[in-house]
Amino acid sequence: MDFRAARSGSERSIDMSEELKIESCRDVYLQSCASICEPFKADGFRYAKSGPKMSKKSGEFTFTVSFQSSHYNSPGASVSIWIHANVDSPAMKKWRSNNMSLGGANTCVAGGQIGNLRKKHSWMEWNVASAALRVSKIQLAIEAIRTIALPYFAAFEDVPGMCERLEREEVPS
Repeated sequence: MDFRAARSGSERSIDMSEELKIESCRDVYLQSCASICEPFKADGFRYAKSGPKMSKKSGEFTFTVSFQSSHYNSPGASVSIWIHANVDSPAMKKWRSNNMSLGGANTCVAGGQIGNLRKKHSWMEWNVASAALRVSKIQLAIEAIRTIALPYFAAFEDVPGMCERLEREEVPS
């Protein structure tokens, strides 16, 4: 059928070259991660696109917020972002290298998917596929980092206080 022949008056023909532009999942994911990290520069975090992650050194610790996505992402439908917060220490690696029976020499002190860093564990993810909803989803992710990850990191800046806390209660990790 020739759609141009059906055109009348002010109606326009269907131009097959005007295809819907669907963003690649990878581009949406990387741009969203960068947008999430941007406001944290003021808090001393540095963004590494290669991670993607942002990190900050504080005393003997390095605080890292890293991002992960799903292999089930689908252009225009689903681009999941999962956020992890970890506390690392070179001193921990040194100690573990002298105590190999504890599972190997790595720098990890504590951390995990940020939903599991709360007393009531829950998986948290943000779907940033929709261009119309993306800004609000990014703002929700920023708020989650501010209310969950940053206070978690702050607790480790007071090592004696953290040791006392660990004697009293289980700390999510």
